[in-house]
Amino acid sequence: MIKLFRNIRRRLLRENRFTRYLLYAIGEIILVVIGILIALQINEWNNYKHNRKQERFYLEKLEKNIQEDTIFLKFRIRQIDRTEKEFKRLSEEIHDEHSKEFTQDSIARYLSTIFRFSPQKSVIENLIATGKLDLIKNQKLVDSLYVYYNYLNNFTSQWNNSNDVYTRETIGPTLLKMKGGIYHLEKAALTQEDKIFIQNAIDIKTNINSGILQSYQRTLTRAENIIKMIKKELNSDD
Repeated sequence: MIKLFRNIRRRLLRENRFTRYLLYAIGEIILVVIGILIALQINEWNNYKHNRKQERFYLEKLEKNIQEDTIFLKFRIRQIDRTEKEFKRLSEEIHDEHSKEFTQDSIARYLSTIFRFSPQKSVIENLIATGKLDLIKNQKLVDSLYVYYNYLNNFTSQWNNSNDVYTRETIGPTLLKMKGGIYHLEKAALTQEDKIFIQNAIDIKTNINSGILQSYQRTLTRAENIIKMIKKELNSDD
């Protein structure tokens, strides 16, 4: 088409028909502009489809990561619930004169347990590092992801660190000094001071575990809500 316009312009120029030459020149320019605009639109559409494909890829990966988080969180929550029941039993056992000794490993097992949780962060870290978090169109979902991972990095890690420090620096060394060691504590050999320490340790660990439990329950709720948002996004039409 442009070649045809060019030939016509040359013929009009030879015939000194300048006005019509100008019109054809303008027409040629318009065609070029239209062609450029169409090419840009096609390129923009291709980029859009590519971005949506990438967005879907990352959303599916995020869903998998957070789904794994929920599985482990539920496991940890069950563990803490069981531990709290054991703490109640141990507290009663300490003051029960008919109980000759503690169940083997019960003190060590429940007082020394640290309920750590390491979230799956490979996908979100990759998105942030590469600047591809902008691929996710749903800003509410992006905000929820920030809240979720920031909460894990701050509050949850604080509770875990408190548990770690108290267990490592206080509970472990004290239990080792008691007669029978950590795994074979003899109740009859425990001094009143030992009993007070164990009861206080149970109380402190109960408070720490309660904080961790609440933190994990809130995290689980956030995780499940994010999964719902991701599923909705994946099922929505472009």
